[in-house]
Amino acid sequence: MRLLSILLIYIMFTPLYGKDANSIGNEIREQSKQLLLNKQFTALNKMSHRFVEKQSRLPDGRWKITFMSFLGDLDKNNSKTSFERNMSLVNEWIKETPNAPLAYLTKAKLWISYAFVARGERYAHSVPKDKWPIFYERIRRAREVLETSKVITQDHPVFYTTMISIAKLQGWREEELRTIYDRGTSKFPGYYFIYFYVADYYLPRWQGSKQKLREFVEDAVERSKKQEGMTLYARIYWYLKWALYVRTFQPGNAEWPKMKQGFTRIMKDYPNSTWNLNSFAFYACLAEDWKKGKELLARIKKPNMAIWGDKHMVASCMEERGVKIDY
Repeated sequence: MRLLSILLIYIMFTPLYGKDANSIGNEIREQSKQLLLNKQFTALNKMSHRFVEKQSRLPDGRWKITFMSFLGDLDKNNSKTSFERNMSLVNEWIKETPNAPLAYLTKAKLWISYAFVARGERYAHSVPKDKWPIFYERIRRAREVLETSKVITQDHPVFYTTMISIAKLQGWREEELRTIYDRGTSKFPGYYFIYFYVADYYLPRWQGSKQKLREFVEDAVERSKKQEGMTLYARIYWYLKWALYVRTFQPGNAEWPKMKQGFTRIMKDYPNSTWNLNSFAFYACLAEDWKKGKELLARIKKPNMAIWGDKHMVASCMEERGVKIDY
C-alpha cells in the first residue's frame, strides 16, 4: 500500500521529462487501476480532483483525467468476471466516499462496457435480435447512475463525455445532445473529448452530414478560441482520422489552411511532443503540402508508425522528395 501511495505522489507531482504523452497516459491508467484494485479510494479521489482542478495535461495537450476514465473498461477475455469484480469495488468505493464523482462515473462506464459485452463489436445489422434488449437495458442503467448522481458528478468533465456517449447510443434528438454539449463546454471549454464525442454524432454515417459536421467544428473553434485558438479545428478532424482518413481533405471536409493553422498553434503550445509533430507531418503529406511536410519530417528522428500506419505512407510522402528516414 505504501508503495502505491509513493507512486501516486510521483505521477501527480513529478514532471515526467523525456517520456512521450502516451507512455505517461498509460502510466496514469495503470496506476488508477492498481489503486482501485487495492481499494485506495481516497488516493483515487485526490488524484482525480487534482487533475480536474489543475486541468493537468500531458505533453501533447490532452487532459490527464481522460486516462483515469478508463477504469470503466472491462477485460475482454473475461468480461463477466471483470464486470462483477469491478462493480463490487466501485460500489465499495461509493459507500466509503459517497461524494466522489469519479466513482459514479466509473460505475456508469462499467455499465456501458458491459452493454457492449452483450452487443459485441459487430456492425449493428449483424447483432442478434435477442441481444438488443440486454444492450439497451445496460445503457439505461448507465444513464440512471449519471442522473441520480448529477449533483455530485456534473462538475467533472468525464460526466459530459459519458452522457454524450449514452445520448448517441440511445438515439437522443439533436436538441437534447446539444444541451449536454452546451453545459459541458461552458464548464470545460478546453476539454477536447467533449467536442470529439459530439463530432462522431455529426458524421454522415450517423445523424449528420458534411455540412453539419463542418458547422459543428466551426462552432467548437468559436467556443474555445479564447483559450485554444484554432487548435480545435485541427484536433477534431485529427480525432476523426478513424472515420475520414484519406478523405479528410475531400471537398466539404477539412480545409488544410485552417488545419495547418491549428497544428501550428498546437506545436507552439506543446513544442516537445513528437506525437503532435508526427501527426502534423502526416496531415501535411495527406494535404500534399510537400514544403511543410518536408520541413516537419526533417525534424523527426524516427516516424511513429502508430500515426503513419506503415513505411509505405512515409516513403510515398517524403522519401521521394529527398528526406532521409530512419525506421
